[in-house]
Amino acid sequence: MREEARAGSGRGVVRLLAAAVAVMALLGLALRPAPQWEFAFVSPPPAGEADPPFFRTVLDLRAPGRTMHSPSILRAAQPRLIWFEGSREAARDVRIMAAELGGDGSGPVRVAPLLAAGQIGGAMRPRQAVLVLGNTLQADPDDSDRLLATVLSVGGWAAASVAEVRLREGTVASARKLALSPFLNRSYLVRNRVLRLADGDIAVPAYFEMGNAFGVLVRLDRQGRVRASSRIGSGKVAIQPAVVVTGPETAVALMRPFDGTRQLYRAETRDGGRSWSRPAPLAGVPNPDAPVAALRLDDGRILMAFNDDPRRASDLTLAVSDDGGRSWKRIARLEESGREAPAVYRYPDLARLDDGSFLLAYSTFAKGGIRAHRFNMAWILEQERKQGDSRSRAER
Repeated sequence: MREEARAGSGRGVVRLLAAAVAVMALLGLALRPAPQWEFAFVSPPPAGEADPPFFRTVLDLRAPGRTMHSPSILRAAQPRLIWFEGSREAARDVRIMAAELGGDGSGPVRVAPLLAAGQIGGAMRPRQAVLVLGNTLQADPDDSDRLLATVLSVGGWAAASVAEVRLREGTVASARKLALSPFLNRSYLVRNRVLRLADGDIAVPAYFEMGNAFGVLVRLDRQGRVRASSRIGSGKVAIQPAVVVTGPETAVALMRPFDGTRQLYRAETRDGGRSWSRPAPLAGVPNPDAPVAALRLDDGRILMAFNDDPRRASDLTLAVSDDGGRSWKRIARLEESGREAPAVYRYPDLARLDDGSFLLAYSTFAKGGIRAHRFNMAWILEQERKQGDSRSRAER
C-alpha cells in the first residue's frame, strides 16, 4: 500500500510539474514582445506632373427629402463611390448605394444599391439581426469586394459594431462582426481608409464612442482576424482618425475634435503604430466637429481636405503640409458659403487612382447629396503657384 501511495504521489508530482511547465509556456507566449509593426505600401504610379492640369466634377447627385451621406471611394480598375442612403440617417430603410465610374474616373456609369441590412444579417453565421447601416469603406487596399460596414442591431451609433463583408459577383457572400470590444463587440465604428502593412496585414483606423471616446488603430491579418489594436488618445478628446504613413515606422493621425475645442487634432506614432502620442490641437486649423481626409503625395507632403471653419461645415478646402501635418498651407477652396443652400459639405474621402490622379468625394446639401471631383498633381501644383502669387501681390 505504501509503495502504491508513493507511486501515486510520484505521478501527482509529475502531473503538477507538467501543469507548471504548461502554465509557464503559456505565460511565455503571452508575455513575449509583440511583433514590430511596419507600415509599408505599394508606391503609387508617377503623378504625371508634366501632364496638363485638370480638375473636373465626375459625380453630382442629389436626393431631395432623403439622406445621402458618408461617401467612400472603392479603388479598383473601375473605381466606384459608395455611400449610405435612406429616408434619414440611422433609419431602417438605409442602404449602401454604389456609383460605378469609368476606368479613368471620368463620370458615373450607373448608380444602384450595393448592400442592405438584411443581406448582411442573413450572411452572418450564426445569423443575427442587422437593422441599420452606416459608414462603409474598403477593407483591403487591393480588394474592392472586401468591405467594412458600420452596423446597428440595437440602439444608436454608440452601440454600433464593425462588420467585415465579403462580396462575390455583387452579392454578399459572407459577413461577420470584428472582435473589437468585450461589450458584445459594440461601440466601434469606422470612417477613414485602411492601410497596408509590411507583412501583408491591414491597419484599420477606427474609433470608440461609448463613454470614453477615442481613436484606435486595429491590426487585421489576411483572414480579417483582429491581431492587435492601439489607442490614439482617450477621454473624449478626438475621434475618426485619418492616418497617413510618413515612413517605415512613422505615421500621423488627423482627428475630429470631440471635446468642443473646434480645432483639428494631430497625433503621431514612431514605432509603427504600437503606440501614439497624445492628440494635440493644431493651431490655425479649425474644425467644426467634422472628419477630414488626407493622403501622402509622392514628394512626402500631405494633402488634406477639410472644413476650414470652427463652427460650420459651409466650405471645403484643400491644404498641404510639408512638416508631417504640423502646419498647413491652403491651396484651394472647392466649396464656400453662399454658392448653394443649404451650404453644408462634410465627410470627405480622398484617394489616389491607378493612373496617379486623385478622386475626392463628399456629402453636400446637409447630407442630401454626393459630389466628387477628379484632378491631377499638375492641378495641385498650379493651385500652389496661384496662392503664392496672391500672397506676393498682397505683401506688395
